[in-house]
Amino acid sequence: MIQLNDKLLVGAGMMRSCYRHPEEAGKCVKIFHKKFRQRTHEKEVRELARLRKRKSKHSLIVPRYYGEAETNLGTGYVFDLVTADGKDCPTFRTWLQSHPEKAEAAREQLSRDLLQSAVVFADLNCGNVLVVEEEGTIRFAVVDGLGEGTLIKVCSRVPFFARRKLKRKWSVIENEVKEILAHPSS
Repeated sequence: MIQLNDKLLVGAGMMRSCYRHPEEAGKCVKIFHKKFRQRTHEKEVRELARLRKRKSKHSLIVPRYYGEAETNLGTGYVFDLVTADGKDCPTFRTWLQSHPEKAEAAREQLSRDLLQSAVVFADLNCGNVLVVEEEGTIRFAVVDGLGEGTLIKVCSRVPFFARRKLKRKWSVIENEVKEILAHPSS
C-alpha cells in the first residue's frame, strides 16, 4: 500500500488531489475526492484507452496513465508526474502572469499542439494546462479535464470532429488569457 501525506501533495483541484509517488520518481498518484471518484475516473480511463488505440499524438500533451494503486487515502490513479528539470511545472495561468511578453507565442503553440493531438477535453482551461520549460523551449501538458461531456462520443473517436470541437472551445482559453494579461496579479 502506498503511503501518501501532505508533504507529497503537488496540487489539489475541485475533483482530486495529486501527490508525488513516494516509491517511483517521475510518477504521481491522483486521489479523487469521494463524490467524484468512480464515474469520473472510468470516463477518463476509457478516453485514455481510446487514445492508445488511435495511436494519436496525445502523448505530446497528455501524461501517461499506469493504472490503479491502493493508498492510505483510498484508490489512487498513477500517472507520469509532469516536471521540468526535476521541478514542478507552473500552470499556464501562473506562467502567463510571469511571462506576459511570451503570451502570444505560447498561446499559438498551445493551440497548434492541441489541434495536432486531436484530444478532446471536457474542461479545458489555463489551470489544467502545465507549462514545461526545458532548455529554452516550452511544451504543454493537460493534466485534467480529459474526455468529452456528451452522451455520444463522436469527437473522441474521430480526429476531424475532435479538432472542430477544440476550435470551438478555444475561445475559453482565449478569454482566460486576455483576463490574465489584463489583471496579471489575480
